[in-house]
This record gives sequence, C-alpha cells and structure tokens, in this order.
Amino acid sequence: MRVKDWYLSSDLQWVLPHSQMGLSFSSNWQHLKGLHKMKQKHNPGAAVHVYWVLETADIPPGLEFLPDERKKGHYFLTVTQKMLVHQLIEKLQWIADRMSVIEDAGVAL
Repeated sequence: MRVKDWYLSSDLQWVLPHSQMGLSFSSNWQHLKGLHKMKQKHNPGAAVHVYWVLETADIPPGLEFLPDERKKGHYFLTVTQKMLVHQLIEKLQWIADRMSVIEDAGVAL
C-alpha cells in the first residue's frame, strides 16, 4: 500500500474517502496497452504482469470503482467510508486473493 495513493488523516491512522485517490485500474484493453507500453519502456527486458478484477466483482463494503475525472479509460478503486489503515489493508488483501493475472503480459497484449 503506497501512502500517496490514499487520502490519509494527519495521524496516518485513518484512510478518508476521496473519489480521485486509490488504486489505479484500466477500464479497457486499449488503455491497458498504453500503460503496458510505458512500463516496458521504463523497465526494458523486465516481464510486466497484469492483474485484473472485474468492475462487477463483489468487493468489500467501503470500496468502490470510480472513474478518473481527468483520464478517460482510467478508474480508481476508492475508499467510500472512513476506515482504519489496517482495515483497508485487509480489504485489499481480500481483493488481491481473487484477482486474475496474465504473467508477462506483453505476449497477450
């Protein structure tokens, strides 16, 4: 969990709701291809893995996918209700356990 991705309280104990902060997701293959190309450019020779979760997937209460207001095709998995940092970590681990992966995605894209 990167601190800069979330809106945290001044004591860093709470994650506060924010519609434009959270984990980044692509909403379509075209957007994903552009990101993949950028990752390959900055990490030549390294395998880039793609993880995904369906927008309609059952995600824990207090989290929601919301569109980025500035970038078409980009979404955030955001916090919609105040929660302790450890609660967010538990919810993200729950989601991670249910994600699918394409290893070395350059072949698939």
